[in-house]
Amino acid sequence: MSVRHIYLLAIAAVLGCASAASSKAPVNRNILTWEEIGVAHVTNAYDAVERLRPLWLRGHGPTSINTPGTQFPTVYVDGQRYGELSTLRSLNPDLISEIRYFSGAEGSTRFGLSNVGGVIEVKMK
Repeated sequence: MSVRHIYLLAIAAVLGCASAASSKAPVNRNILTWEEIGVAHVTNAYDAVERLRPLWLRGHGPTSINTPGTQFPTVYVDGQRYGELSTLRSLNPDLISEIRYFSGAEGSTRFGLSNVGGVIEVKMK
C-alpha cells in the first residue's frame, strides 16, 4: 500500500467518525424527556429537575410591583395550574412523558401574567 492510500484511508476514517458523532441530536435545555428522567433514577419530578436542569428551580429576580406573580416558576400539569415548585415532589417520574421550562416572558404569554417567574409544565403519560 502506498503512502497516499494510507493517507486517504486515514482521512476517510476520521470523517466517518466525525459524521457519526454529529448525527446525535442536540439536547434541548428547555425540555426533559421521559428517557432522560428514566435514566436519572429519581423518586419524584422535583428531584429529576434538580438533578438534570437545576437552573429551572432558581428565582429569576424580583417581579414588578405592577405585575402579580412570584419570581419562581409556577408548575402546570397537562395545561392546568398545579402550584409552586414544591408540588413537583408529588409527581411520580414513571408517569411523566415530558417536563418543559418556559421563561418568564414565554410563561406570561402562554399561561398568563401571574407567571412572570417562568413555568415548568409537566405532561403526563
